[in-house]
Amino acid sequence: MTINMMNAKSDIKIMLLNVYSLKLYLLDVFLLLEKMPCSIVLLSGTHPNEEAIKMFSKHFSNYRAFSKKGTNSFGGVIIAVHRSIPVQKVEAFSH
Repeated sequence: MTINMMNAKSDIKIMLLNVYSLKLYLLDVFLLLEKMPCSIVLLSGTHPNEEAIKMFSKHFSNYRAFSKKGTNSFGGVIIAVHRSIPVQKVEAFSH
């Protein structure tokens, strides 16, 4: 992350990406985010894969990552927010 992203007055960049399968495209996601850093990253279609989610969280430790399995085999989402942005998970939406 750059110093500009840490500045509260800077623009917030948001990336929304349907990855279809995080396990298959994890390295591509890493490359994309390294070339185009964003404050908030939303990955949909992740397919439930705990190993890939853990690798994402470990690689981008400067983000707080929240994940949720989908209701079908194509579902699943990761929302990653840069740690400079205060955020908390609302438990009412976890069910």
